[in-house]
Amino acid sequence: MADSKAITKKPLRFFLSARDLPMRDRGIAGATLQDPYIRWLAKDNHPGRKEFRLEGRTTHKINEPNPEYFEVSFPYEWEQGKGHKWRFEVCDFDVLNKDDTIGYTEVDVDEYVAKGQGLYQKLSGTPQGALLIKKCEVVTFKLSAQNLPQLDAFSGKSDPYVECFWSSGKGAPLHLFHKTKVIENVENCEWDEAIEFPVYQPGENQLWVFKLWDKDPLPNDDCLGESEVNVDDYVKGKKTTSLRVSKDTKGAARLIVAPQDKGGIM
Repeated sequence: MADSKAITKKPLRFFLSARDLPMRDRGIAGATLQDPYIRWLAKDNHPGRKEFRLEGRTTHKINEPNPEYFEVSFPYEWEQGKGHKWRFEVCDFDVLNKDDTIGYTEVDVDEYVAKGQGLYQKLSGTPQGALLIKKCEVVTFKLSAQNLPQLDAFSGKSDPYVECFWSSGKGAPLHLFHKTKVIENVENCEWDEAIEFPVYQPGENQLWVFKLWDKDPLPNDDCLGESEVNVDDYVKGKKTTSLRVSKDTKGAARLIVAPQDKGGIM
């Protein structure tokens, strides 16, 4: 018979955003928005680890009262009943002076897990503002391209790179999560970098939108086209996916998305 009192261990991963952060006065310029970032600290009841210790932090967002930190997600090894607690400090980045703390909140991790790993919590130490914590997973993949159109005037072949965006459904705002390096003078190519999508939320209708560009010295890079895929469909299929490139009227150009195991979902 299984032990009903067995301790549950579980790897967690989450990303952060904040809402309605306050403005503050900065001399004669009057009220200006802050440049917020979030410090994440953790502690548990393990001997020697009863004080909060810094686990990670986000980048700062310039003049943003509703920052969304989609560029990073945080892993955590949780063990039920061990007194795990998180503290989140929302701070204002300052180049010349010491960073100010805008507000903070503390989270009982057992309760966070019990409530489904989604939390909206008011900040203490400030009259307004809230923190959002959402569970997520990492999806890792590689990109390659075939039969790219020949746009360069001299060599004829393209110098492609890809900007990788995601959105919360069709028509929603795009969020850049990766930009590949440029590969010069090719018709077919493979980018050797493993690309991580750090904020996958199963069942949330997320889309990847890939914008394929030809790097030009002047005046602007040429857009070779776009490709998109539903992330849920890609993850469930667990197989290499060939996508049409939108501006190729002949339909020959393809962008290939291939699973790549790097500690996350392939």
